[in-house]
Amino acid sequence: MNNGTMRAEQYRGYFDLQLRFAAKLCTVRGEDMSYGIETYTNLHRRFGFGVPRRPGVEVNARWLSFLDKINSYTHHAQRLDWAVAFFAEQCIESLPRENSFGCFGFMPPDDSGMVRIHFHNRDSDGGIGPLHHTKVGRRKLELARMWAYIREQFPAAKVVRGTSWLYHLDAYCRLFPATYTSSKVLVTHRLRFNGSSSWGQFLDHRGELKLPLAELFTDAIEKWDGHAPWLLFPYPALRTFAPLSCFTEGNSNEQLQP
Repeated sequence: MNNGTMRAEQYRGYFDLQLRFAAKLCTVRGEDMSYGIETYTNLHRRFGFGVPRRPGVEVNARWLSFLDKINSYTHHAQRLDWAVAFFAEQCIESLPRENSFGCFGFMPPDDSGMVRIHFHNRDSDGGIGPLHHTKVGRRKLELARMWAYIREQFPAAKVVRGTSWLYHLDAYCRLFPATYTSSKVLVTHRLRFNGSSSWGQFLDHRGELKLPLAELFTDAIEKWDGHAPWLLFPYPALRTFAPLSCFTEGNSNEQLQP
């Protein structure tokens, strides 16, 4: 078994959850699976194709071939086997690198001055997770560098927003000023689930499926009544918001303290 096949098999349970979720929503809402795969899973990103359906960007032909075959299958097991096989062949899983500072990254400010931040496990020490208490100092230094860069390179940046399941964790929230984390609210009326703000909770720092959470989620999918799909997730995504100044002015000491 080559490395691509081994990695794909490691993700079988992860893909299983996403395909079950997409199939359930598509059945209830009368949508086809190709739409559901793009809208309710993060497979497009996980396969290395980036953000799906970006304006002005041609849709990847390989992705379209994947969707065509998905639509030809009527059974979950067939779709799952195809997703695993496709990933094993594709084997170009990638994480965003632009504007990255260690495990953190950001999207440049939009017209309103909003900066959106994200977190990916790029920690090279696989023995313990990136949010372990011994790595607090490392993470805070990454954030301090990122805030300084944003302030220097994007003077129009005014506010910071985050959307993630991670804001349920004290281990993540302790990396930020209290002003920011105390603003967290549940993200409701979600129409898309094609990022990692919800799906990341099912994998540990080694990329292994968290079985207890996966079982809770699978059971919730089976019992779903068609309302509030975001509540099916054990840790529904939370949204945070704060002025950029609370990270860059008078908070440098707080950011650097482990």
